[in-house]
Amino acid sequence: MSAAILAAVLAVAAAEPGPATDPAPVLACLDAAERDPAAERACAGVASQACIENLGGSAEAAGLAACTAAEAAAWEAAIAALTGQIGALLRLQAEAEAAEAQEALLGAAQAAWRQYREADCAQEAAHWGEDPMAQAALSECWLNRSAARALELLAKRRMLENP
Repeated sequence: MSAAILAAVLAVAAAEPGPATDPAPVLACLDAAERDPAAERACAGVASQACIENLGGSAEAAGLAACTAAEAAAWEAAIAALTGQIGALLRLQAEAEAAEAQEALLGAAQAAWRQYREADCAQEAAHWGEDPMAQAALSECWLNRSAARALELLAKRRMLENP
């Protein structure tokens, strides 16, 4: 089920303007990972790497940034989908009042995580100053933080599905 959901969100992200990020490498990676957390974490970046290779392996900052931003958007879409699924599972499994409180806490956690990601990635990009690689560093950071969060939420959803 998780591969199908991620396939849908990666397909949406791949349809966005800019370099196409084929979701197939990420999906194949997640399928091969077979719920092994370390193997799933290694899936972050496989779609952007394929995108970069499709651009001729160019190490130009603009190409790197566009490819990593496209994959980051896909992981961000996965976060949104997983957050919704977790909320639905909470509503099914808990009393209405408890589910509402848990959903509010999940929302607060997501807001805090987004602030962390924004600040952490801005700090990483600031290392590059005015260099064109700053945008590539920012995009790569967003990709890595977003993939990690999506995998955390996937684990949470799996836990709720199989208490």
